[in-house]
Formats: sequence, structure tokens, C-alpha cells
Amino acid sequence: MFAAESKVAPLMATARNVSHSIQDGVDQTKRALKSAQKNAADCYEDALHQVKRNPAASLAITFGIAFIVGMGTGILVGRALAPRKSWLNFFR
Repeated sequence: MFAAESKVAPLMATARNVSHSIQDGVDQTKRALKSAQKNAADCYEDALHQVKRNPAASLAITFGIAFIVGMGTGILVGRALAPRKSWLNFFR
């Protein structure tokens, strides 16, 4: 009977340590998520303020980014759908 108790005690201590480590990780993750949420809200407020201050510049930047993304997408889709040319046909 005493032999079983001596084997269980270290297991219980290990389980307790693992439980505390997991709880510490959960608490740290919650703090990180709260901080990230606050930072995202601040970033959104700053962006909204800049758009209200400079609407023309914001529109131009948005148009430029959309143009670049559209051109890149068109190039990639065009290359993907283009018929493949063999290098052997180059000399014919």
C-alpha cells in the first residue's frame, strides 16, 4: 500500500506543475490578445483620422494599391492560362 503512494506523489506533483504551466500560458495568451486588440483599435483610429485629414491623398493611395494588385493578378492569371510553348518550337 505504501509503495503505491510513493509512486503517485511524484506523478501528482508533475501534473500540478504541468497544470500551472498551462494556466500561465493561457494567461499570457489572454494578455497578448488584449494588447493586440488595443493596438488594432489604435491603428484603426489613426487610419480613420488620416483619411479625414487628407481624403484626396487617401483616395490616390487606395487607387494606386488597387491598380498594382490588379496588374499583378492579371499578369499571374495571364501566365497561368497562356498556352505553354516548348523551347523546341523556338528554332522552327
